[in-house]
Amino acid sequence: HLIEILSKSFDSSKKDNLKIAITSFTGKATSHLKSKILKAGDDVAIDAKTLNLLLNLKEGKPKFFDESKLNYDLIIVDEASMLDLKLTAHLLNSIKKGSRIIFIGDPNQLPPIESGNVFSEISSLENIEKVHLKQAKRFENSKITDLANAIKNSDEKALDEIFAKSNFYDIEDIYHAKKVILDMEKPSFFGGISEDIKIEDLFSQLKDFIILSAIKKGPFGVETLNQEIFSLFYNKAKLNDYLFVPIIITKNNYNLDLFNGEFGILKIQKTLDGPIKKEAYFQIDDKIQRFEVFYLNSYEYAYSISIHKSQGSEFKKVVIIIPDGSENFGKELFYTAITRAKNEFSIFSTKKIIKELIKISSFKRSALSI
Repeated sequence: HLIEILSKSFDSSKKDNLKIAITSFTGKATSHLKSKILKAGDDVAIDAKTLNLLLNLKEGKPKFFDESKLNYDLIIVDEASMLDLKLTAHLLNSIKKGSRIIFIGDPNQLPPIESGNVFSEISSLENIEKVHLKQAKRFENSKITDLANAIKNSDEKALDEIFAKSNFYDIEDIYHAKKVILDMEKPSFFGGISEDIKIEDLFSQLKDFIILSAIKKGPFGVETLNQEIFSLFYNKAKLNDYLFVPIIITKNNYNLDLFNGEFGILKIQKTLDGPIKKEAYFQIDDKIQRFEVFYLNSYEYAYSISIHKSQGSEFKKVVIIIPDGSENFGKELFYTAITRAKNEFSIFSTKKIIKELIKISSFKRSALSI
């Protein structure tokens, strides 16, 4: 077990009192990693916090190069491919002398939006100890692994073979492609249902299905798809029915401990005056909490989200939309999208777009590699 092996590498006087922190970009991802480690039988005390909370990054305070140090012997950072240069600098500056840090991630995923592709560059350094996962365990469909490898290796022949056996839809016929997407079976709770539904049941379904798009605007953009799907369900609902709509936080809210990328559920009632937003729910530290909508100033519907925002998430079934104009994002975009799927995937694009896409890399360099 990872923790057990690492604890043995510390001085014997520290073994019984090791202070360990696990961190990632969302509370859900952090809790998920902690639960996996504890299930493995490692009997140690572990703090699980988002990076924002771990580093005490609060609005209105200086964000970088605080002199205080983190009082941990070991820090494990999950989804490290999302680390940008400034955040990494602050993290490393916050570690006390003698501490150890482990970065866990996939260097083939999209680089962070801000400057620096830190994890990918660290992974390529020769004087850094590295462990490579040779066999993916979380995919329950071998075609996902095969497609991810084909994208990574820019293997057009392998792509053609996989597409011939997969749900690949030509996006050039916009009307037909859009109809297929809107008609796809989605989790039942998205429709109008009665008020006595258990919120816990909704959260268990939240990661069953997602539509990932490479773009935000246009007929296949995230904004358009979200509005069309909401209208579809809203129009089917009866008067006074409730709709439970998936949402995603788009800006950190430090007062509520809700951070960019967190998924939640928004309760909306259909009335004669139109849709009324009642309340929202989020899962924080494995507990479901209710929030007044008034306090949620930055969120979007999340029937569909951008591929960039999907990093760090996992869904049973993923619909991937890569329309014309997505080619310059590079193969990391497609790789990130396909590796969000656990069981099933469907792709809406053209083979021409995909073959152009996998020829390009969106790799960004920082001062680490100079």
